[in-house]
Order: sequence, then C-alpha cells, then structure tokens
Amino acid sequence: MQKEMPYGEIVGWVSTEELKYRLYELDEEGNLNNKSFSFSERDALQTELLNAGFLVPHSIGYYTDAWEGYPSLFFPLIFPFVTLVVGFLLIIVYFPIKEVKK
Repeated sequence: MQKEMPYGEIVGWVSTEELKYRLYELDEEGNLNNKSFSFSERDALQTELLNAGFLVPHSIGYYTDAWEGYPSLFFPLIFPFVTLVVGFLLIIVYFPIKEVKK
C-alpha cells in the first residue's frame, strides 16, 4: 500500500494485481486505439511491452512468470572456472589413455 509522507515522498508500492495499464495503438490509417489491461490479464504483445518498458519489477513471460537470471550469485564466477578445471582434468586423463592404446 502506498502512503504519502508529510514532505511529499511516497512510501510503499502497489501490488501487481492492482496495477492497470493502457496500450495506445496507431494503425496504418492513423486511427488511435487504446486498450486497458491488467497485470493478470494480458496478451503476448502486452507482456512484451511490459518487459521492454521496465514497468514490472522483474522479467515476466506470457506462459510463465519464471525469472530470467542466474541460478545463484556464484554462478557467473564458478561456471567458467569449474569448466576450465574439468577440461584440464579430462585432458590429463585422456592423453595417458591415448598413449596406452597405441
């Protein structure tokens, strides 16, 4: 729930179910159409516009609201180094096996 403080700042936030959006469309003849929609009742175009306009706190999808991001904070650091170490281990193990087979 939003609340205005004595000095004019607004504290709090509105839940996504209460937010209403309006989409203005301009067709080829120059006619202006507007459509109102809510966060819970939107189509694919409206979902893309919400994401592109950064109007939602996190990335949303049309079929699912799964977050798009890293699985953990350590993933960007661990992934390249762990695969590098595993690659070197596989090389170290493979070359002696290769020499034995000859």
